[in-house]
Amino acid sequence: MNAEVKVICRDGEVGILQEVIVSPLTLQPTYLIVSRAMDPTQTLRVHIHSIREISEHQIVLNKSMESLDFLTHYQINNPVIA
Repeated sequence: MNAEVKVICRDGEVGILQEVIVSPLTLQPTYLIVSRAMDPTQTLRVHIHSIREISEHQIVLNKSMESLDFLTHYQINNPVIA
């Protein structure tokens, strides 16, 4: 993923798409990992069924900003290179 993809909900910008989690059984996307615009160190795991629309530079969710507070926070594992 070279370009930045914004994630937007019904009432504002959520943040930037960091990763897409794919099911190892079906090879279908299941979750989006999104870094919050307000705090890039905080990431959310958003179920793929929350997507309303996708374009080249943005993903629109069918959720409100308030509903995102109830989603699971996600820790991105950054490998340590020695």
